[in-house]
Amino acid sequence: MLKIDIKRKFSDFFLSVAFQMKDEFTALLGKSGAGKTSTLSMIAGLSKPDSGEISLNGEILFSSERKICLKPQERDIGYVFQEARLFPNMNCAENLKFASSRVRSNQQPFRFDDIVGLLQIEHLLRRMPRNLSGGEKQRVALGRAILSAPKLLLLDEPLGALDINARLVFLQFLQETIKHLHLPALYVTHDIANILRCADDIVYLEDGAVRGQGEPTRLLQHIQPSLAPVHDEVPNVFEVSASRRSSVCATGKIEFVIPQVDFQKNESFFLNIPASEIILSLTKPTEISASNILKGEIVNIAQIGVRFFAQVDAGEEFMVEILKATVQRLSLHKEQEVYLIIKATSFRRL
Repeated sequence: MLKIDIKRKFSDFFLSVAFQMKDEFTALLGKSGAGKTSTLSMIAGLSKPDSGEISLNGEILFSSERKICLKPQERDIGYVFQEARLFPNMNCAENLKFASSRVRSNQQPFRFDDIVGLLQIEHLLRRMPRNLSGGEKQRVALGRAILSAPKLLLLDEPLGALDINARLVFLQFLQETIKHLHLPALYVTHDIANILRCADDIVYLEDGAVRGQGEPTRLLQHIQPSLAPVHDEVPNVFEVSASRRSSVCATGKIEFVIPQVDFQKNESFFLNIPASEIILSLTKPTEISASNILKGEIVNIAQIGVRFFAQVDAGEEFMVEILKATVQRLSLHKEQEVYLIIKATSFRRL
């Protein structure tokens, strides 16, 4: 667990940040200038608070009272910056091995081949950073951070240079990687739509101070008026595998019928179902053209700005955009049984 309670006076800005972060995927949300990157920098040891304390899993990283300030390399923290910052004179394999070479073998919880396979970067190992796309660079940077054997990952808006499709894929990929490795991560962002579904917890910063913390949909109901309106489409991204049939793919226990696309049997790829493309029904529909009907239960109903969303557990978690009038007309509420209706043409391959 990360515990932070620090203060620092800048020339035109005062930062006073206090929160606790559990072992999960936490988003540090706020407008530009709120103090997000400054907070990460002090957690990592790249800059120093004026006062306060930072601890990770009970170990003091910084304490003004005890006069403790560990160096960045002593903190067991991995940092992925906005730019990948790969060593330009090393190929990808050498970049990755540089990180793992700095860790004692008996303290390395991750095997090189396992991380390369998990991040799906085997085909990149011999390539130089200049020959990689933005998403490929960030995957290698993430692998390098993981192979440094961190107890915490810090990610400072690493997707800023990616287009929307690449951003959605990487966020889903990041979420799954963190859960698979049981590695907590603090992810700096100002993008509400894309972290609404993937973050486990949100810490909201405004004017250098924490103004709220909690589960995404519940917290955003209260703090969203302080932020810019959410205009972007809210995604539902799943990694799926192609089945024997050319129009069927699966994720977990769910099978989706999708338009026929060019994929190989057992191939994995990502699909996005925009929240606005899903229809809710209180009864199981029959004799309709939609190919996907999933039974689920409402976990939460959230108002974010002027938009309403139902969080539905149907074996996988879905965000469904609905109208306020629909909530009232159907008397929608938590723990209510519903059916999700998804047309095959609603899927977007990423």
